[in-house]
Amino acid sequence: MTAPDLTTCFWCGEPCDGKCLGLTESTQMKASDPAYWMLSNGHTSTPTVFDRNCYICRDPEYAQMGVSLCRPCPACTKKQGTNAGHIPADDVECSVCGYEDGPGDYE
Repeated sequence: MTAPDLTTCFWCGEPCDGKCLGLTESTQMKASDPAYWMLSNGHTSTPTVFDRNCYICRDPEYAQMGVSLCRPCPACTKKQGTNAGHIPADDVECSVCGYEDGPGDYE
């Protein structure tokens, strides 16, 4: 397996070192990380919502690895239209309206 091309950002396509989304040296994945192979396996996830205050939304490596991403809130979407609200990938409660979309908190 070859290492992915990390000379350009997955999101903006520029050599920004993740700065376009606020990544820092401490938050960007290193080649020594056991999950690093997921960056180059070709499977990506497509974001449907974005919250600038959410660490999952701001980190392009979640999508690049193909893991579950944050999702729209059914209650907000019903009121406002397509893909409204924000339910974090690691939670069940909408960060916009408080609607709970599941049996309990994953944290």
